[in-house]
Amino acid sequence: MERLTYEKINNSDNVIKIDLHNGYSVIAISGWNIQDKNYSTTMYLKDNSIDSLKLIEEAENLRFNAKYKTINSAILKWTGIHMEDGTLQKYIDRYHYEMTCFDLGNEIMEKARLSNAS
Repeated sequence: MERLTYEKINNSDNVIKIDLHNGYSVIAISGWNIQDKNYSTTMYLKDNSIDSLKLIEEAENLRFNAKYKTINSAILKWTGIHMEDGTLQKYIDRYHYEMTCFDLGNEIMEKARLSNAS
C-alpha cells in the first residue's frame, strides 16, 4: 500500500483530504469539543471522479484525544489502519454499487425520455 498523506482543503486546519491511491479519498471534518477537550471528527468517502461525499458510518463523530498539531496525523493513522483491515473497502464497494445502480437507472430513464420525445 502506498504511503497515505493528507492535504488541507481550502487551507483549513479542520478539513483534510486523504488520497487512498485507488480512485477514492477520505474527507475528514474535525472540530474541537471544549467540554470533553477532544476532537470530534466525521469522515466521508469520495470517488475522485465525482463530486459526491458518502458518510462512513463507522467514522461518524469519532473522538480523538489529540492536540491541534497532531489531530490530522491521528486521522491519517486511523485511516491507514482501517484501509488495511478492510473496513474502508466495504464502503468503497458500496459506493461503487450505488453509482452503478444510479448509472443503470439513469440510462433507463434517459431511454424512456428520448422515446417519449419522438
